[in-house]
Amino acid sequence: MMAGAALAEGPEGGPELGFFEGRYEVVGRGPDGGLVEDPVRLVVEGEALRAEGCAGPAGRLAWGRVHESWRLKGDILGWEVRCTYAVDAGNYPQLLCAGPDAVRLMAWPEPEFGGPLTCP
Repeated sequence: MMAGAALAEGPEGGPELGFFEGRYEVVGRGPDGGLVEDPVRLVVEGEALRAEGCAGPAGRLAWGRVHESWRLKGDILGWEVRCTYAVDAGNYPQLLCAGPDAVRLMAWPEPEFGGPLTCP
C-alpha cells in the first residue's frame, strides 16, 4: 500500500478495504459441487476490491448491507458471493463466502500475503 493512498473505509467502524488487500488461496465448492482451489489477489480499486486471478480478472467485492450486518458482496471466480470475515492469530483476514447454488468458498491468506500473485 502506498503512503498517502486514500482507502475506502469499512462501514460502522469496520476495517477499511485496504485491510483485505493481499494474496489468498481460494478453496471450496463451486455450483456443480466440484472442488475449487485457485490463487487470487485482492486489490483496492476505488470503493471496492478487485480480484485478480491466474486467468485474468476474477471479480469484485464491495461493502453491502445483508439484513442487519455488513458483508463484502460481489463475485469471485465468476460466482456471486456474500462474504463475512475472520482474523487469524497473525491479524490476517480470512474471507468466508457463500453464494447461490451451494457455492461455498474460503479465501485463506497466503504466507506472502503482500506479494504478487503467483500462478501454478
